[in-house]
Amino acid sequence: MDKKKLLNLLLACLSGFLLAVSTQEHNLTPIAWVALAPLFYAVKNSNFKQSILCSLCAGILYNLKLHLWANVFGAEVWIAMALVQTTYFIFWGASLNLIIKKIKLSDHQILIFIPLWWVVFDTIRGSGPIGVNWGCIAYTQYKFLPLLQITPITGIYGPLFLMAYCSSIVFCISEWITENKYEFKKLPAYIKTHTLIFIIILSGVVLYGQSVINRDKHLSGDKIKVALLQPSIDMLIKTDSSKTMDIVETMKEMTLEAAELKPDIIFWPETSFPALLPESKDAVSYLSKLSQICGTDMVVGAPQRLADKSLQNSAFHFNSQGELLGSYSKRKLVPFGEFLPLPSFAKKWAVFRRVQNFKPGTEASSFKVKNIRFGTIICFESDFPECSAQEVNNGARFISVITNDGWFENYPAAKHHISWDVFRAAENHVNLVQAANSGISAVIDYNGKILEKKELFEKGIICRELNLLTSGTFYSKYGNIFLYLLYFTALLVIISAISCRKKRIFK
Repeated sequence: MDKKKLLNLLLACLSGFLLAVSTQEHNLTPIAWVALAPLFYAVKNSNFKQSILCSLCAGILYNLKLHLWANVFGAEVWIAMALVQTTYFIFWGASLNLIIKKIKLSDHQILIFIPLWWVVFDTIRGSGPIGVNWGCIAYTQYKFLPLLQITPITGIYGPLFLMAYCSSIVFCISEWITENKYEFKKLPAYIKTHTLIFIIILSGVVLYGQSVINRDKHLSGDKIKVALLQPSIDMLIKTDSSKTMDIVETMKEMTLEAAELKPDIIFWPETSFPALLPESKDAVSYLSKLSQICGTDMVVGAPQRLADKSLQNSAFHFNSQGELLGSYSKRKLVPFGEFLPLPSFAKKWAVFRRVQNFKPGTEASSFKVKNIRFGTIICFESDFPECSAQEVNNGARFISVITNDGWFENYPAAKHHISWDVFRAAENHVNLVQAANSGISAVIDYNGKILEKKELFEKGIICRELNLLTSGTFYSKYGNIFLYLLYFTALLVIISAISCRKKRIFK
C-alpha cells in the first residue's frame, strides 16, 4: 500500500475514533464539529474502491463503539447493529466518490455538496423498518441550548447540516494548506467566503437562540404537576417470575409516596407492572384501586396480549376514579431487540437468541389529565422526530416518555436517550418528561433545558410542576421542509456541475 492510500485509511480511522469519543457520555462533544473532516478528505482523495474501504473503517469504528449496548442481547446483535449502520457509511462514501469523480465537481461545489450528501444519507439511515437515528452527530450538542432553538424550524437537520458544513470547511482548508506548503494567507476566495458564511450563520443562530430562551423565561401558561417514578429495579429481578410481588410492592410504595406530593398524574416506567394488561382482571382491579387511593391519574407501562396471542409494549392510563381510560402501544420497535428484521423463512436459521417478538402499535396516544391532552411515547420512539410531532399536532400540551433503559446496564445508552428527548422537546416547543426504570428520568422544558433528573441507577421520585406554553412549531406542523430544501440544493449542485461540464465539452 502506497503512502497516499495509507494516509487516507488512517484519516478515515481518525474520523471513526473522533466520532466515537464525541458521543454524549464523554465531555468531548465539541469534537463532533470537526470529526468528519478527515473522512471527507479520505473519500475525496481516494479511488472508488479505496473510498469504500475508508468509509467501512470509519463506520465500523464508530458504530462498534456507539452500539456497544447491543451486547446485552448478545455479541451477534452488537455486530449486526454495527454492520447494518456501517453500510450507510459505505454507500455514502462510495456514492460521494462517484459523484465527485464522474460528474467532476469543482472545489467550490465539493465544499458545499459533501455536507449536503452527509445529511441525505443520515436521513436515509433513520428511515424504514430498521431505521435508527441513533448516532446522528447532532445529538451530541444537546447541551448547546441556543443551537437547539432553530430546531422548531429545521428539526434536527439544521444543527446536523451546520456541523457537517463545519467539517467540510475544515477539510477544504486542511487539504489546501497541505498541498500549498501551509500558505494560510493565500487561501482561495471560495474557502474564505464559506468560512465567513458559516461564522455569520452560527453567530446568528446562537444570538437568535439565546433571545428565544430569554423570551421564554418570562412567559407563563397553564400548570400541571407530574410525578415520575424511578424504581431502579435490577433487570435480573424484573425477569425473575418469583420476584413479581416484590416488584408490585415496590411500585405501590413509590406511588403512595409520590401521591403525598399531590401531583395531577404519576408516570410509571415502561413494562413496570409485571402482568399482562388488560387481560389480567386482577391486575386491572389492583391498579384501579391504587389510583383511587392516591386520588391521582396514573400512566402504567405493561405488556399486553392481543387476540392473535402476539404481544405489544404498551402504556395504560387510569384516572383518579380508577377507570382504565385507554392504552397506547409502541409503534417503533427496536430492530434486533424487540423484533428480528428478517424474512419469515430466514428467522428459523437466525442465531439471535435474545430477540423479543413484539407487534407494533398503529395509532398515536389520546390521553388527557385535567382536560389537558398529553402525548405518550415509549422508549426508542423518542429517537424519531415524527412520533413526538404527531402527538403535538394531535393537541398534546406535553410529551411523556416511559422507558426501561435498564436493559443497557452500565452502557451509555441511557445518556444517549436523554439527548433524543432534549431535541424532541425543543423541536416542538413542548415540555417533555421521562420516567425510566433505572434512569435517566428527567423533566425537560420547551427549550430543551433539563430542569431536573435522576441519574442512572438512582432510586427516587421527581415531582415537578410544568409550565405549559403554546406547543407546536413550524417543524411540528410542516415537518421536514428544511430537509427537503437541503435535498433540493444537493440536486442543484449536481445539475450545475453537469451543466458546466457540458459547456466545457462543447466549447
